[in-house]
Amino acid sequence: MRRLPPGTRPLAVAVFANAIGTGLVLTALALFLARAAGLPSGRVAVVLSVAGFAGLAAGIPLGRLADVLGARRTTRIMLLCRAGATLAFAFTSSFPLLVVVTTAVTVTERGGNAAIGALIARVGGAARVTVRAYLRSVANLGVALGAGLAGVAIAGSSYALLMAGSAVLVAAAGVLLRWVPAPPAPPAPPATRTWVALRNRRYLAVTALHGVLSLHFDVLAVALPLWIVFLGTVPPWTVSVLVVVNTVIVVLCQVPASRRIDTVRRAARVGPRIGAVFLAACLVFGATRYLVLPPAALVAVLVAGVVVLSVGELWQTASSFTLGFDLADEHAQGQYQAVFGLGRGLTKAVAPVLLTGLCLGLGLPGWVLLGLGLLGCGVLLVRVVPSGEAVAEPPVGPAE
Repeated sequence: MRRLPPGTRPLAVAVFANAIGTGLVLTALALFLARAAGLPSGRVAVVLSVAGFAGLAAGIPLGRLADVLGARRTTRIMLLCRAGATLAFAFTSSFPLLVVVTTAVTVTERGGNAAIGALIARVGGAARVTVRAYLRSVANLGVALGAGLAGVAIAGSSYALLMAGSAVLVAAAGVLLRWVPAPPAPPAPPATRTWVALRNRRYLAVTALHGVLSLHFDVLAVALPLWIVFLGTVPPWTVSVLVVVNTVIVVLCQVPASRRIDTVRRAARVGPRIGAVFLAACLVFGATRYLVLPPAALVAVLVAGVVVLSVGELWQTASSFTLGFDLADEHAQGQYQAVFGLGRGLTKAVAPVLLTGLCLGLGLPGWVLLGLGLLGCGVLLVRVVPSGEAVAEPPVGPAE
């Protein structure tokens, strides 16, 4: 952390606490709704869908709020409100109230994500991409720890305790942000329109392209587990091995990878490489259907494919950090980060249907089509972002 700006350490502690709390709920929410609250699967789907769409709709207005109230203040408000809503899970069992509580948790989580993106831009200054990469590694560790703790709580059916623990951790993150210095955003130029991010066509195009490229998250979380079941020739625990391999690579390598993709030009020019690596990973996964190998050897092939996929993930996230920050207007980082997050949110919403239809429905040809689509998005990234783009140095000012 020697090269990271002041304020990164308390921000990292807050991010870690929040990530543990997030991992607890992320792992257990569906099971809590079905087992503890006793909702049938159809109603569980309704609760999660309503909350998900509400979160998507609220992200941009709450990002705008971060530009008006200040990124740190808004992040703290979102975390403390989310902590209260999470705690309410422990006392809620009726379907209408569960819809309200789950929606409140999701909306405040989306708003908090946009606001903390703007906060990182303020705290990180010229090193904000490196700071965000470092915090991503910290968050990955926290979510993994939270998921492990959730497994223990689920085994003991301690759902109320789990939700209470998550609420305490998220609230602690909000309190810890009190010690994070937050230089204010520069003032908006005269006659600037309110919803500038939604009028920036190039930014919207980059958001869409990186949204599609972020499908690699869903390949690991959705497509590969279902593909392993479909193959029937490797043990189910292979999924855990693949997730651990990916997590270790990201935690160890995200910061070094981001340091090499720290300008708009580099972030755009890495696009074709991102697409090519994702295509190679898709070919490896699709080919496992036709490989006549012992189970251990097939597991090794899948691990190799995940290593390749993880390299693409390192480049894609680093590129998204740089372009998401540096193509945004400095006075409206909250709004721009919310718009950028919308690309990932929409992709995550359609990914299960898309990936099951392609990869499981078509097999190897589906994997090839997926890889070619990702390659195409990577190539288009260079066309959308001019290679000679000049970006002003991020401003640094006094604390809020």
